Amino acid sequence: IVGTAGRGQSFFADSENLGGDVGGYAFILTPTRELAAQVAGVASVLAPPGTVRMVSRPTNLMSDGLRDRGEEKFGGRLEKEGDGRTSKARLFVGSAKAIMHSLYGDGKMPASPTTKPEAMKMLQNTRWVVLDEVDRLLSIQKTRGGTPAQAGKNRHEKPAAIVTSAAARMTFGRVQVVAASATVGRSLKREMSRVLGLSPQESPQVVRANENLKDDDE
Repeated sequence: IVGTAGRGQSFFADSENLGGDVGGYAFILTPTRELAAQVAGVASVLAPPGTVRMVSRPTNLMSDGLRDRGEEKFGGRLEKEGDGRTSKARLFVGSAKAIMHSLYGDGKMPASPTTKPEAMKMLQNTRWVVLDEVDRLLSIQKTRGGTPAQAGKNRHEKPAAIVTSAAARMTFGRVQVVAASATVGRSLKREMSRVLGLSPQESPQVVRANENLKDDDE
């Protein structure tokens, strides 16, 4: 998304040149705040100034306040250290829990930090969702001690599943979801299919480290 590949350039070029919400949004969800800070620090160096926002706690994602672009100890910097332009944040990096609570609240808040209409608008215009260390973000059900159907009855939906499922549903499946994991087993593929609303016969494409996706494979 934020690298030198054509896809990353296209994402930010659309955001700046077309204006409004045409360029869309992207989320990078991580299992911990510390990992999110590291990712945001790298992203803030590669992306145009002001387009990356580190979400360290529940906040209004659509606010125009000073944007934390990654903690300084991880190489991040604040927007004011950029080139002075007031670009709108397009890439949001944070723990899955912080981003979910930013969109929906946590049940203890009188209202969600991001208003319901704004949250819906963001999700409808989301182009990318990246799940870093996805095996820690989703509930990977094992068949040991019961069938997958039995395990699903007691399922407690995790924040990453809620955000990803909402983006897939509100974009009618147009959102590009990238899930990174050191190992990919049947249970992980099955859970990803469930979160994305795919039929049991469908399965997300697996790309290994030594393989490359062709443009027509998207």
